[in-house]
Amino acid sequence: MIKKIRLLFNNFLFSLKIKFKMDANLLKLIQSTKDQDNYLVKSFNNKHEYFIDFLDVYNVYSKYFSKILNDWLGNKMLLNKNKFDEKQFIQFACEASIVKYFSEKFAQTLEIEKKVNPTNGMDVDLSFSSAEFIINIDVKCSAYDEKEKIDKQNKLKIQTVGRLPDLDNTVKELTDLLAPVFEKLNLDGAVLAKNMDNNLKSHLKSAHDKFNPNAPINELNVLAVCCNDAEDLQLWYYYMFKDQGLFTSESYWNQSEYENVDLVLINNLYFKHHKVFDKKITNSWNFDSSFNLIFENPFAKQKKEDAIKEFLRICPNFNREFRTWNMPGTVEEDVKDSRRIADFIKAELEEKSKIYLFEQP
Repeated sequence: MIKKIRLLFNNFLFSLKIKFKMDANLLKLIQSTKDQDNYLVKSFNNKHEYFIDFLDVYNVYSKYFSKILNDWLGNKMLLNKNKFDEKQFIQFACEASIVKYFSEKFAQTLEIEKKVNPTNGMDVDLSFSSAEFIINIDVKCSAYDEKEKIDKQNKLKIQTVGRLPDLDNTVKELTDLLAPVFEKLNLDGAVLAKNMDNNLKSHLKSAHDKFNPNAPINELNVLAVCCNDAEDLQLWYYYMFKDQGLFTSESYWNQSEYENVDLVLINNLYFKHHKVFDKKITNSWNFDSSFNLIFENPFAKQKKEDAIKEFLRICPNFNREFRTWNMPGTVEEDVKDSRRIADFIKAELEEKSKIYLFEQP
């Protein structure tokens, strides 16, 4: 009986919120979208909070970007007659989450899809002014398709910390050595986990091309990379700062090809949107309730210290807490560094501070 009463009350609250937040235009699109797997259609039909949270994003676009509203709904939120593309939707949902946050704070100057590089016709996802600074942000989200295929295999996954030499032979040797263990655990051997540093490289190069190569010192160029869970965020840190990482002096790629990027902002927005109905998540669309860390590109053309300080001030982040956190244990600092992000999230935020930015307990 209590469960039934709670369900009725939740349905009542959902209907009440819909009444005050949703307009006829959006309702028509929801009802005319054929593919019921569309996250917005599914959450609307199931009275899921994901849709209620989306309405806040919708209202921001309706208020500030009304000229492109229907195009955004049809081609980015995929409220159209085509088959739903989950990964494409997540890319645009992550982008919209960030646009919403900064639009509400910098409405007078914020523009979306703005051309900031005079040498080509490419555009960044959003651009706005804060104090005397111009902030350009390009949002990227990998599809994770290849990684997910490997993760589903009934094999031991071998994950490297950065790029290691002669890796194929090392995996083969480990596979031979651990054959009895695999048999005992009913595993089909070992496989090298997907390294996505090439995805980061592509994101950096793409953003580099979009940003102005002759940007003044008060113009900050930010690449926002939307990642998965805590372990995945740790991996993206490897791609920047571990063996042959893209932000190391031994980078496996030419650093001049992404020198227009001043900062990389890694966050967990992909996690907050991906398979949301299978998780216990609140506020998927809220960038300010995401886990965000900001890293400076050591190979950027200019050192924009004042602009970076301003962005750290206006953008939600855990940089200070992460930097000052004393990771427990007696192992070497290099070993600690290989687990620092994942352990900070679990030990410091969740277990100690009861801050849950991924799934709720």
